[in-house]
Amino acid sequence: MSRIVTLFCQENGIGKEKALVLAHCIEELGVNIIRHGFNDGKPHAIDVRILAKEKEIILRIRDDCRPFNPVNYYRIYEHDDNWEKNIGLRMVIKMTKSIKYVSTMGTNNLVIKI
Repeated sequence: MSRIVTLFCQENGIGKEKALVLAHCIEELGVNIIRHGFNDGKPHAIDVRILAKEKEIILRIRDDCRPFNPVNYYRIYEHDDNWEKNIGLRMVIKMTKSIKYVSTMGTNNLVIKI
């Protein structure tokens, strides 16, 4: 996946800083989806789409696992004193312009602006 992201960024003139944020978001969120959503013994899918606009990158991650809203989850534990808890999700939210979650037709949809 990182090679595909690197090529996409190079082909679309995306700078190294935004490319690193993009790669980090895909890795952190993808690992969370696999770790927590693929543990029910059923087959699942993850779809990743990247759109390069003039001044921002839009990342959409869709999965067919059980419903999980990472934005709400973050808000619940945002002030937890244990800084290590959910550190990957915390980093994703702090590094991005916006992150929105929608559950539709049995899928989790994250739209992230970088």
